[in-house]
Amino acid sequence: TSTTPLQWGVNLRLLSPGTVELLALADQFCDGNNKTKRRISEQTVEQILAGWLEGSHNSPQSLDFALECLVIANVLPHVGQHVLPEFWWALADALLQIVDSATSWRSDAELPPEQGVTQQLLAGELPLTLAYLFPEIRPLAKLRNAAHEALSEGIAELTNGNGLVQGEYLGYLRPLLGCWTRCHVFGSQLKKGCCSRKATEQYQWMVTHSLGLSSQQGTPLLADVHDDAWTADFLRNAIQVGGDQADASAAKSIYGKKLTSTMKVRPDGEVPESSTSCEWAGVAYMRTEWERDAPLLAVDYSSADLKLECWLGSRRLLDGTWSWETTLNGKRLEPIGTWDETCWFSDIDVDYLELAMELTDGARLERQIVLARNELFLLLCDYVIDTGGGELSHRYRLPFDAEVEFEPEQETREGVLSTAGKPFARVLPLALPEWRVDPRVGQLTANNNRLQLDQKHAGRNLACPLLFDLKKARAKKQCTWRQLTIAQSLEVQTPDVAVGYRAQCGKDQWLVYRSLAEPANRTVIGQNLSSECLIARFLPPEGEVDELLEIE
Repeated sequence: TSTTPLQWGVNLRLLSPGTVELLALADQFCDGNNKTKRRISEQTVEQILAGWLEGSHNSPQSLDFALECLVIANVLPHVGQHVLPEFWWALADALLQIVDSATSWRSDAELPPEQGVTQQLLAGELPLTLAYLFPEIRPLAKLRNAAHEALSEGIAELTNGNGLVQGEYLGYLRPLLGCWTRCHVFGSQLKKGCCSRKATEQYQWMVTHSLGLSSQQGTPLLADVHDDAWTADFLRNAIQVGGDQADASAAKSIYGKKLTSTMKVRPDGEVPESSTSCEWAGVAYMRTEWERDAPLLAVDYSSADLKLECWLGSRRLLDGTWSWETTLNGKRLEPIGTWDETCWFSDIDVDYLELAMELTDGARLERQIVLARNELFLLLCDYVIDTGGGELSHRYRLPFDAEVEFEPEQETREGVLSTAGKPFARVLPLALPEWRVDPRVGQLTANNNRLQLDQKHAGRNLACPLLFDLKKARAKKQCTWRQLTIAQSLEVQTPDVAVGYRAQCGKDQWLVYRSLAEPANRTVIGQNLSSECLIARFLPPEGEVDELLEIE
């Protein structure tokens, strides 16, 4: 649906009725394809504008108010014949005063997200709009320099140097992208553009990241506020002014003709990197490839409450907080601080993200996320490390999408994931005994759309892995897994030292090894290892081990 560009990325359901009414006014005057839309009478137009002017002096600096100001600026060229000249100038003067008050409002990544976006709208886009639309009015034309400075500073402050915003800004990513896209549309027709060259480069990277942080349905990932899907005109303009042929190729691969048929930038077959992570942003996204049916995972680890969103084609598997609870001898171990990124690795085989968080009593929680591109599995694992020893238990919960059901097997501990009764994935608790007749170690259950893994162990360290088989064709095929024996200097090692697992789904088999103590020369199923972590596949027919990932 064609809408005014001021609506790009904004969830109208979150705006006040007055703001929505003003956006409808912009839709009437600023959209060239509005012949079929309901017309607003001249009397109503004047009433709406008068109502805004009366309240403009007392309105808080919010996203609603900023959008209203932009509506007034954009309709000013069109309402001169509908209102008295004195009233028109009163509107222009009110906007000028608002810009003047916003000039001292500096951009800062520490600002709450709505304030950060509002600052860019009022201190950057609003003066740029007035300067662009009214170059003949000197006080308005002079606003261009202030807009250039505010936008250059804002893009630099709110992104990581490569166009990625912090995790808390993901709910406002699309409104922010909409603001900077509109500014670059104006800037493309101005001699010095809308911002510095460096800021424009950040914006161009942001367009790519916005595609990476989008589901196959077009919705922004991990956005709990402004979560509406792309519109064709928003996507087209973002790629046209900030993207390139690789971005166009990625968009076409994901969305097909529905959203990309009007794009002027033609795909060239090349695509951007499909995965990235940034510790400053506290954000990572992983895609096996730029295809509509390909698995993707986004992670927000910018706070202690790590959030996930995982899609398999058109199905959303996970969405929400990956919560946890650890106790030692009945005493809960509390988090200290937030997550630190300890390792990020991405190649043609896997995307690997490892995070760590300090806990009370000198313990540490390490979290491992592995997405295997060709093998099509997702490994999620918590490692509780250096607890000092005792009765150790760990529980974590993964948030299913509302439509996902977990169907546990009757005799074994794995389960099938399905929607509307149709299986599409499987989950294996690698550290638990396969057969339910063995009650040791823990359990895997589901309740209230959350998958819960409980494990316990008498010792210092504990590994809690879950393997998600994401290949639909394997979802109902036979599977099995085993905990492996690990030896060092001809002595069998306990799970406090290192753990190893062998998993099989259909004809495909994998090896997962992790050292929980200092790495040393150890053996597992005939493999000599001195590394901290190894994830590999078994190649038929001899069963040779083919490394997917090794961390020294």
